[in-house]
Amino acid sequence: MIKKKLHSLTFPLLPLEIQLEMKTFLTDFISGIPEKNIKESVSEFATNDRSIGDGLTANFGPFSWYITPFNREIADCLSDSSQVLEVYVIKPTQVGFTVSVTENHIGYCIKHGIGPGIYVGGDQAMAEEQMVLRIDDMIYESGLTEKIRENITKTKGHGTGDTANRKSYGGTFFRVTGPNSESKAASFPARWVHLDEMDKYPVRLVKNGVDSGDIVMKFRRRQDSFGKMKKTLGGSTPKDQSISRIEPLVEEGDKRYYHVQCLNKKCGKHHPLTWQNFKWDKKEDGSPDLQFKMIDGEEKIVKDPTYHECPWCGYKLRQKHKYDVLQEKGYGGTAFWQASKNAARPFVRSYVLNGLYGFRDWTEIMTEWLRVCDDPFLLPDFINDVLGETTKESHEKPDEHELLQLSQQFEHWKRGQVKKEVIFLTIGVDIQKDRIEAGLMGWGHHKQAYMVDYWVFEGDPSQVEDESWKALSDKILQKYKREDGVELPVQIAFIDRQYLSETVDMFCEGFPYEPSDIAGVYPVISRDSQDKAVKHAKSDIKTPIVQIHDQLFKRSIYNILKKRPNGPNSFPSYYFHFSEEYPSVFYNQLTSEEIVPVKVRGVVKGYNILNTKQKRNEVLDVVKYCTAAFQYAMDKYFNILNEHRRLHKLPEIQESASAFMDFMSQI
Repeated sequence: MIKKKLHSLTFPLLPLEIQLEMKTFLTDFISGIPEKNIKESVSEFATNDRSIGDGLTANFGPFSWYITPFNREIADCLSDSSQVLEVYVIKPTQVGFTVSVTENHIGYCIKHGIGPGIYVGGDQAMAEEQMVLRIDDMIYESGLTEKIRENITKTKGHGTGDTANRKSYGGTFFRVTGPNSESKAASFPARWVHLDEMDKYPVRLVKNGVDSGDIVMKFRRRQDSFGKMKKTLGGSTPKDQSISRIEPLVEEGDKRYYHVQCLNKKCGKHHPLTWQNFKWDKKEDGSPDLQFKMIDGEEKIVKDPTYHECPWCGYKLRQKHKYDVLQEKGYGGTAFWQASKNAARPFVRSYVLNGLYGFRDWTEIMTEWLRVCDDPFLLPDFINDVLGETTKESHEKPDEHELLQLSQQFEHWKRGQVKKEVIFLTIGVDIQKDRIEAGLMGWGHHKQAYMVDYWVFEGDPSQVEDESWKALSDKILQKYKREDGVELPVQIAFIDRQYLSETVDMFCEGFPYEPSDIAGVYPVISRDSQDKAVKHAKSDIKTPIVQIHDQLFKRSIYNILKKRPNGPNSFPSYYFHFSEEYPSVFYNQLTSEEIVPVKVRGVVKGYNILNTKQKRNEVLDVVKYCTAAFQYAMDKYFNILNEHRRLHKLPEIQESASAFMDFMSQI
């Protein structure tokens, strides 16, 4: 009745524009008030109404909490009857959060007419993709289609009702948006807000050079008028600790961990699944005691070495019993969520999950860990995506004097010498106004890298006919004799094109390029940030331009340079070797850039490696291009290999440096 009377409501003493704004505000506010008390919980809605189509997940059909029972309590915090107002979850990927919590709550709101609401994705494209690919499917499979008002096109082509970014239902609506849309954040009140993948949001919302503030707070402030009727859900796989949005919010809550019961009858105590207690049986040589063989034409594991050790009695919980112990107390099991602290504010809950609870097989987690544990490029993703933890980087740069001392103590080989351990050669090239600087780097097993040689070719690089380019071409085409007499060609050369782009493109065009081949001479541009370490950019020549993540490679190089030998002839995985003949100026340039905090209004929001003192930094750039060339070669090899395997309906192979080097050693 109240909603109907709003249509005739007027404010005669106010200007027409203000009247319309007030009427819109009141309509949206009152639309979010349910017509009756809702006794059903979000988890009950999922059990009673939810069905999952077979195109989006392996667990299709009627919804079940059996696989992800730990998500039930999180979802029920969003029920209309729950007193909880804010819920924050730090999580890995592959724990069913989107399906079990986000989608179930949206379906629940549609069924009961709860709104207005807003879903904020990692970006606008992700948000709209979520609507089209997942939410529309959830609405259809759960029998909610009749609840959605059909699309109505208004003046100027704008639509309401059922669109790619808006659903109208039960007298209210919700919309999806990206984090960069300040107008969407400020244009209407919202009873419920979903903040998805928050660690992908920008640190600050800046438009036309104007800092408009914290986007998370802008969306949360849209709920102020709803008081204790509001629901805020924030969930994200974390990134770097210095810029994480989800971790501080989880710390504000009561930080709950999901406890399972030990199966040892003499113990029976509860504990969370933690990485420090995740272990595996080992052979005498220290490798995992993993056994598998072909059975009926399929490769099957016959001995899984992984287990989770009870912190109380040491009992080994195996993967095959995981889903039994995950079942909740009150739903046929004994597991439960337990708060580890008091929340900083009332009505706020927070939850901590890791990949041991999720869909990933424990054997898969173990093998991935062994693959990435010493890799500075891949390890951060494992920490974020599997452990569900923020990464914490050291903010001290390598010491140039210590690097020189290490080379003189441990690297007793001549500059220009190709060690017998080298399998693969890359060249990195930095272009200056009056010279070309280039380095030859050799790569061996365990990602051991050797700076074979370093050259400076003086001349006028602006002219492709200049002798400096001729000298570089000779080095690229030359074959280099290894200690054991084997001749190795340069597989990939990366050439900086940011200073003389057209000249560099002309030079690279003079070398053959085949899309199905790893080898090539590529023009390269650096970007401070992008979604991949290396990727192709638009090119006017046959050879693609390669775009590299400048800060990622610099951070990785600095982390590698901080590694230390275990002793004579004993080095950690992913280690840079420099001949004892390189002078001190070489290391001065290699460590020339500073680690600089990025501050917004006095608050540190991240760190960048920058040449703030305008020092000579050509060696660092050359090493960066050599390293990026190796990463590009490895990525390309597995892309080609997996494309072939997909055509033959074979499973894809995970990228592995050891497998790549095994392949290169056979060429």
